[in-house]
Amino acid sequence: IGLNTPLAGLSRQNARRVATYLIDSGKATGTVRRYLTDIRAVINLALIEHDIPAANPFSKIDLPNDGLSQRDLRISIPDEIIAKMLRDLKAKENQQPFLVFALLYLTGARLGEITALQCIDMFLDHEVPHIWIRPNVIRRLKTNWSARQIPVCQTTLSLLRTAMQNTSDEEYLFPNYKEGRGADRASARLMKVLRHHTPDKRITVHSLRHNFRDRIRILGIPFEQGKALEGRKYSQGEEAHYGSVTTQWIKALHLSIKKINSNNTGPICLLRQLSHFIIDNE
Repeated sequence: IGLNTPLAGLSRQNARRVATYLIDSGKATGTVRRYLTDIRAVINLALIEHDIPAANPFSKIDLPNDGLSQRDLRISIPDEIIAKMLRDLKAKENQQPFLVFALLYLTGARLGEITALQCIDMFLDHEVPHIWIRPNVIRRLKTNWSARQIPVCQTTLSLLRTAMQNTSDEEYLFPNYKEGRGADRASARLMKVLRHHTPDKRITVHSLRHNFRDRIRILGIPFEQGKALEGRKYSQGEEAHYGSVTTQWIKALHLSIKKINSNNTGPICLLRQLSHFIIDNE
């Protein structure tokens, strides 16, 4: 639509042209929707800050229905594919992608939350071993609820100790991903391996969050504890803002995440074996 168009001169036709261009370029409807949301937010801010009395033409842009419900846009990764991923990544000389993928599966954290972990975020010798997810200079958090302490099970603890011992950086756990868009590079690396095992575009690295939610549901983990571990708002309404993080709460979460990762079959069993394998060879 041109770089010299004033904000007050933007039209619905301009907005629709951008939407059409994005769709025609082959991007998924969900991706186009996110791009338009970002554009709309930037324009809203500019209109407010410069006192421009104009409507935002990027508001309420209709997009074609992609035929998928929100629930079907991403699906959990089958256990057999996770196992193949773990074996493939473990066989690589660079162990950082393996450790990142394993930690994503065991903690339910977001990719950027793991790749940007700092050594000072490790509390492995604490009464309740845990990692602290918090903002730093290379990573913001999705929401305020994302800031949290995630207790770790024994397998996760073993993997974190390995990462601590292997890091070449005094500050970051995964120095390969501290510069620039590190999480994007990690995603691209993991997706390259993942696509060797499945062409299903509904399955991505982010799908591990769905696997984590599956285990929460199947094992009957209390609703608010599951939300706390995932970094989501505990509940709707005013009650979500009541209460505080205490030692008792962290201990309760520790029991839950140990239960979530207690299965003796599938990826959990394989990770337990691989984590001991790593330690035995150090």
